[in-house]
Amino acid sequence: RRIFELITFGFELEMLKLHMRIIQPEVAGFLVAEATSTYQAVNQGQLTRSKPAVLSEVLGNGTFPSDLAALLTVRVLHAEFEVPRCKATREARVAGPHGCWEARHRQVLLELLFAVAGDDDLALLADVDEIASPHAVRLLRRCAVLQSAAAPEAPHKLTLQAFSVMYGVHCWPGRATWFAPHAFSVSWLRQRMLHDSPPMSAIGFLDTRADVHHGPLVLSAAWHFTSVGAPWQLQRKLRTW
Repeated sequence: RRIFELITFGFELEMLKLHMRIIQPEVAGFLVAEATSTYQAVNQGQLTRSKPAVLSEVLGNGTFPSDLAALLTVRVLHAEFEVPRCKATREARVAGPHGCWEARHRQVLLELLFAVAGDDDLALLADVDEIASPHAVRLLRRCAVLQSAAAPEAPHKLTLQAFSVMYGVHCWPGRATWFAPHAFSVSWLRQRMLHDSPPMSAIGFLDTRADVHHGPLVLSAAWHFTSVGAPWQLQRKLRTW
């Protein structure tokens, strides 16, 4: 079985490189959604480009590590096209946590996933600063039983409990299940998103990631590197969310 990681990306290029280096041996590919508008800009009704496509630019000029670039598939989202599409589906929450703008990122990742993954594969959904333990990913690839035609009663998702690392590696305030990677059965995702009537909406899929109280947990299986960096980097992150 293969594992594909689905990542939403904003500015944190060095974090993405670290993320990919850590679990590179355990995944078949990285599928990335990159936006040219920030959440804050979209919340204020600004749909024109408000941030550079950082990752696409370094891939284009050849300065991203070639071994990592070979594993990447990137789709760039533009708010001027995507937000009207959100509104056309009557998804009222357009931006912010659980908003349609965020949901479109996740939906694009699923489109990329369905183009390359088989029903026996797994999808690892994470933000760029949510990094799964390579040991945990190896166990998922070799041993995890998630819902499929052969195992219809198995869970469709596993949450990889993460240590939250804040304001430097010296501060470990607790364990996270919301801001953490989630492993999904591709078979379940394909059934719910493509074949069910009605299919699960983009917002519905986003909410399954947030539902961390019912699915099984893989304990101490990831790190959430939030608010790590120089003061100017923290300031940029706060201003652009």
